[in-house]
Amino acid sequence: MKSHILARYVIRAAFLAMLGAVLGLWLLQLIFAYLNELEDLSDTYTVMDALKFILYRSPYFLVQFIPTGALLGAVVGLGLLAGNSELVSMQASGVSKYRIISWAMIPASVFVVLSLAVNQFVLPITNQKAEA
Repeated sequence: MKSHILARYVIRAAFLAMLGAVLGLWLLQLIFAYLNELEDLSDTYTVMDALKFILYRSPYFLVQFIPTGALLGAVVGLGLLAGNSELVSMQASGVSKYRIISWAMIPASVFVVLSLAVNQFVLPITNQKAEA
């Protein structure tokens, strides 16, 4: 039972850190891409057209930053646990480092599946709309 509670705790901490890192990187990229698009404004290419273009390109940016965000989030999440000596407590109670790492890999695999799904199903549609 203790192992199940610890697993949920590590998975939640890693997932929230990964989610924060991925969303933060994604939003930063969206802002910078939008600012870059504003340089190309003309009479036929308006601010709303630029915003629409960036929104259609946003799944591409998401897929780009999922691996980096997941890695960064895993390091931050486990680092927060280590900073509070929670990882040491887990190891002292008999949980191996490899089991803790395997728990942190579960949210990472969720992000891998999300990336594959977006890449396979969403990206072709949005790229086509962005080109139009």
